[in-house]
Amino acid sequence: MIDDQLTDEDLLASGEPEHFGCFYQRHVREVLGYMMRRTGDAEVAADLTAETFAAAIVARRRFRPGVAPAGAWLLTIAHRKLVDYQRRGFAEQRARRRVGIGRPPLGEGEVALVRALG
Repeated sequence: MIDDQLTDEDLLASGEPEHFGCFYQRHVREVLGYMMRRTGDAEVAADLTAETFAAAIVARRRFRPGVAPAGAWLLTIAHRKLVDYQRRGFAEQRARRRVGIGRPPLGEGEVALVRALG
């Protein structure tokens, strides 16, 4: 079991998968809530949350303790993912409306996950 006394900065710096998992558990609700408030779409919020943490895994070696708190660093990544989504999404949404194609609905497991985290 991971020591709850480790800071977010310690968890990111360690490089251990379990430590990143702990960091994820500490911040997933915050990121998911951020995305839900800005998109109003559970499916999009879940996707952007996953993209945020995937980017954080890749970028964790570039995280510099003392420059900004780890939570703020993560929300910066989340904001960038949201902006990227909005840029590409507006064009995609227009195209979908033109041809009458909607997104497939979330599965039961995905709905339960979003509800549990939200």
